[in-house]
Amino acid sequence: MRILNIAVCGGDESAARLCALLREDGHRVRTYALDGADVGAGVMKVGCPEVCFEGADVVILPLPAAVNGNLYAPMSPTETGISELVSKIPEGTLICAGGTESLPEGQYIEDYGARENFAVSYAALASEGAVELAMAGSDRALYNSRTLVLGYGRLGKILSARVSAMGARVTVAARREGDLAMAEAMGYDTVPMAALDGKLGGFDYIFNTVPAQVLNTKRLAEIRCGAFMVELAGAPGGFDVLKAETLGIRAVSGAALPGKCAPQAAAELTRDAVYAVVEEWKI
Repeated sequence: MRILNIAVCGGDESAARLCALLREDGHRVRTYALDGADVGAGVMKVGCPEVCFEGADVVILPLPAAVNGNLYAPMSPTETGISELVSKIPEGTLICAGGTESLPEGQYIEDYGARENFAVSYAALASEGAVELAMAGSDRALYNSRTLVLGYGRLGKILSARVSAMGARVTVAARREGDLAMAEAMGYDTVPMAALDGKLGGFDYIFNTVPAQVLNTKRLAEIRCGAFMVELAGAPGGFDVLKAETLGIRAVSGAALPGKCAPQAAAELTRDAVYAVVEEWKI
């Protein structure tokens, strides 16, 4: 791979680690909206997108790329509209983003978050972080707990296996019959998502992996006060964390968890995914 001009915009600690990794590989790296981060020696921080994008071969946006219409940039005091940001990227520049749902059409955009190698490894990191949150946030043990996992996609599968291995009695809730059948075959109890009403009061831990509301206020009211909930899905999420807390339930948001609990590993995953995209696009 030739030496590239790379612009890294926004993101959390993993984005800062990514900058350092790219620079170590010899690339020329500029950053925008990583104001409070240590991005490593030789990486140039700039204060406006236009300068960051000037001459860039590749622009890297975080995972998620945007939250509520703004660039995901928890390490910057400034909010930047994602559409406005992308409009300033020169035409023909390759954009690598962690999800493209919030991005405008008509650009050269590749969703590295959808690449299978990245997605599976990212789910593994997220499940590890979810276990860490649960162990730190609850006075119970996962061992012998009654644990509900909402959703049985990549993250739901890996998380169910992790907590089961720690001795939890796992119940999986899913919409699709095939997912329920697979979860049952793996030895978990199962419940259709539509049949959760009246069954939520018996769980010690509840992990949500579904990016759509599955626990409304009525369902949250069923959950006992001593339970611990972890929201792992992207926006809009499966339940309202603040609402859960007002009902006396201990609840935390674990969105974009790998970048918080394992930033170095998340940075390495992103670097490898971006390099694969660059090779495919022959940049």
